[in-house]
Amino acid sequence: RSSDLDGFLPSVSNMVQSIQKELDTEAEAMRVSQHDLLSGGESFYTPDFDVASPVINRSLIQKAGYLNIRSKTGLVTTSWERLYFFTQGGNLMCQPRGAVAGGLVMDLDNCSVMAVDCEDRRYCFQITLPTGKANIILQAEGKKDYEEIG
Repeated sequence: RSSDLDGFLPSVSNMVQSIQKELDTEAEAMRVSQHDLLSGGESFYTPDFDVASPVINRSLIQKAGYLNIRSKTGLVTTSWERLYFFTQGGNLMCQPRGAVAGGLVMDLDNCSVMAVDCEDRRYCFQITLPTGKANIILQAEGKKDYEEIG
């Protein structure tokens, strides 16, 4: 038994030392990678646009994306629902989750769009029909979308 342990203990010791060397090598490689990333500054991350001052295109003829739509749920209470909206042929369309195609929300010809204050939400706007009667209130998800819609 003692001879079995005599061979086993050095073997275990060699394995532990080998594993420790591998860990040290990996740790050094990670330190070098981290140093390279940190010394590179901002050159590694280039966002699609500057969030603080996005490029606004007010001459779009089509627009698509998610908007929140406000619905009245009572006399004074409202709820918001996030839906996918898009424009097509002068119409505002909406495609609910799971739907195969979009449905008409309103004809945008001669409609007016204006900013509105809504509770604690930013980027809200109202689309009003030329008759001035029906309108919907929507919320864009960010400043760029809000500015391009308005």
